[in-house]
Amino acid sequence: SNPSISDCTISNNTASFYGGGIYCYDSSSPTITGCEISNNTTSYSGGGITCSSSDPSFTDCTISDNTAPWDGGGIYCGYLSEPTITDCTITNNTASNGGGIYCFDSSSPTISGGTISNNSASGSIYGGNGGGIYCSDSSSPPLIGCVIAGNTATNDGGGIYCSGGSSPTIS
Repeated sequence: SNPSISDCTISNNTASFYGGGIYCYDSSSPTITGCEISNNTTSYSGGGITCSSSDPSFTDCTISDNTAPWDGGGIYCGYLSEPTITDCTITNNTASNGGGIYCFDSSSPTISGGTISNNSASGSIYGGNGGGIYCSDSSSPPLIGCVIAGNTATNDGGGIYCSGGSSPTIS
């Protein structure tokens, strides 16, 4: 499916596993413009948004105050996903790993413009890495003209955490 969603508010939703606000799966490529995705929760990963084997496009969106107990408070990208995130504000999201954005399993979103700020990776036993962005398992997103500021991690990588062959390009 490839819907166009614009100027919407997606908030105060809950999911049992993935994508408290939005779940993109299996080659879906929605175009999401000018939306607010906030105060969503999940019991697993992707508090605001989950991208799994999909390539959605987000432009001029605010992704804030979302929560996931595992990975990706704001956005979870897994399983070869390559979303495009342009001029978005990703702020005040919380997860065990990747408070703002979590990239896993060769998922490399293109992130240009925008701000990734005040997100938290607050895991104690599991995680606590990548307050702003967490990259793992050959995920190498290009970060172009982004502001990454004020993020915190209980353990490593307050701004950006990379492991497992991941090497983002920052310009």
